[in-house]
Amino acid sequence: MFKMTICDPPVKDVVAKGEIAREAVLPAFRDFPWASMLAKMKTAKEEDIHFSPSVGFTNCDDHHSIEISIVEDEKETVFYLFYGQSDDESPRLELLDQSAETTAEMLAAFADGHYDRVRERFKGAHAAGVHGSKPWWKFW
Repeated sequence: MFKMTICDPPVKDVVAKGEIAREAVLPAFRDFPWASMLAKMKTAKEEDIHFSPSVGFTNCDDHHSIEISIVEDEKETVFYLFYGQSDDESPRLELLDQSAETTAEMLAAFADGHYDRVRERFKGAHAAGVHGSKPWWKFW
């Protein structure tokens, strides 16, 4: 089982959505209203935006977590991923500027418990220098 949370841009707090089964994680990502949340941001005042649209999943058994956020500018829409190993392990890892397909692949590996694949992808991108091409706040 996984705990699911979301961030809606005009809502000040992270919203807990309860627990979902492993099989529901990828559909929850795919069905998340990314486009409508981005549209909210286009019409909102900057001071009314508290988060980028995001969805998060935490494994209830081992506390590994992944958070996925979306940002866009005039040229592109990309996902940022943040992977948290269990409470007693390393700090969160970041994987920036990802496509929807790559994000879905990483989320599937995460949900299936293939943390070694997830860590390898995050650390590989960091070593290659892909980790910081554009900070999320530069999209607005």
